[in-house]
Amino acid sequence: MCVKTRRYHILRIANDLYRHAHPDVVMQEALSEVNQDAPRNNIRDHFEYLANLDPPALIVAKIEDHDMWTARITPAGVDIITGAVSVPGVRSADPIAESLRIKSDTRRGILAHLNDKPTKHVEDVDLVEQFVADSFFAIDLPEIQYQLWYLEGKGLVKTEEIKIGKARNVTAKITPAGTDVDNGETYCVGVSRK
Repeated sequence: MCVKTRRYHILRIANDLYRHAHPDVVMQEALSEVNQDAPRNNIRDHFEYLANLDPPALIVAKIEDHDMWTARITPAGVDIITGAVSVPGVRSADPIAESLRIKSDTRRGILAHLNDKPTKHVEDVDLVEQFVADSFFAIDLPEIQYQLWYLEGKGLVKTEEIKIGKARNVTAKITPAGTDVDNGETYCVGVSRK
């Protein structure tokens, strides 16, 4: 199997549960489902490769007590699987097939809404309502939460989690770096347009 394709699939699988670390044994099983069979030591090699990119595409932890490695995707890993950046050792993604333009429009829309209220924390549900009110396009709460996670990883927003019973909502506030990106003063891969 092609090494570049296997690394791409590792990132895709890690992206599915972006907030959670994936143990190497679970990754091994998930890879076999997409015809990318690999022994655990090979998966660990890929984890290490992706963690050593600049910026890292994965955050890797070695749990010695259980002879396990875990990996969690970073926004830089998301940039690879959406085609925002190309890495020689990972299969290139097609930005059109991965809807990169829609994702970057969503991220810029979030920054614009937050920049309208730079001193306030805005709830994720309010962002969904704002997108609907602006007739931007339909977006659901899990997608807004995912994009807030991405933007926070880029240092463009600061989020706080609110738990009400079993429900989990997120509030976000734009950072000075996010304001600079929103105003077009700085470029950010996966958010800005060239």
